[in-house]
Amino acid sequence: MPGYYQRVYTAGNLKVVEKYYSTIRGMKGITRGVKSEKTPERVAEINEKNAVKHLWLTLNENFAPGDLLLTLTYRKDKRPTQEQAKRDMSDYLRKVRAVYKRAGMECRYIWVCEFKSKALHFHLVLPRVDVGKLAELWPHGMTRPEYLYKEGNFYPLAEYLIKETRKTFRESKVSGRRWNSSKNLRKYKVSVEETGRRTWKKEPMLPKNYRLVGEVFNGYHDFSGMPYQTYTLERLETPQRGRRKRE
Repeated sequence: MPGYYQRVYTAGNLKVVEKYYSTIRGMKGITRGVKSEKTPERVAEINEKNAVKHLWLTLNENFAPGDLLLTLTYRKDKRPTQEQAKRDMSDYLRKVRAVYKRAGMECRYIWVCEFKSKALHFHLVLPRVDVGKLAELWPHGMTRPEYLYKEGNFYPLAEYLIKETRKTFRESKVSGRRWNSSKNLRKYKVSVEETGRRTWKKEPMLPKNYRLVGEVFNGYHDFSGMPYQTYTLERLETPQRGRRKRE
């Protein structure tokens, strides 16, 4: 008798666990929920949710609290075309990489730009460095620095960056990623296993030295109606002493 599958995403100090059933094999005796209709709006909503998850995990794998979020703007009388803006960013990143090289640091980055709904501007995530050296390299307008914070494990940041690209992405009708990055980003890990078990507990037992982040979601896949569970674990910085809970 086939069991449910468990997919685990590991990114930095996080593990995201998903438990689900195969839609190909089917599972006798498993109660299904109501299936959602595959409308273009619903598909776009789910695709955006998945884009947020992918960016969130990538941020956690590559960056840490205290790293930089730069907003780069243009003066009102100097706003460029979309093509020129991309050239400006390419030129800026070339100079930024030189700053990190001189500091003996690896330059990893993620950037987004919304061309459609607001005054054109960029958001750029980078490892922490002397921000004054980066600001002087952008001659087109203001450079506003912020610092990544631990709360939310960068999920709010991922939501914000994807939201910033929403109108451009949908109106241009392009496929693929909604953000740009350096080639040296580390990839988060994904593992999938068939457990051999037919059901799971609504409240999972936590592995040693991990805590639950948020709530455990027990529901159904949007389009298949099959049962589904997901939750997020965060590795503790200081291992807890005491009895280990069984998985």
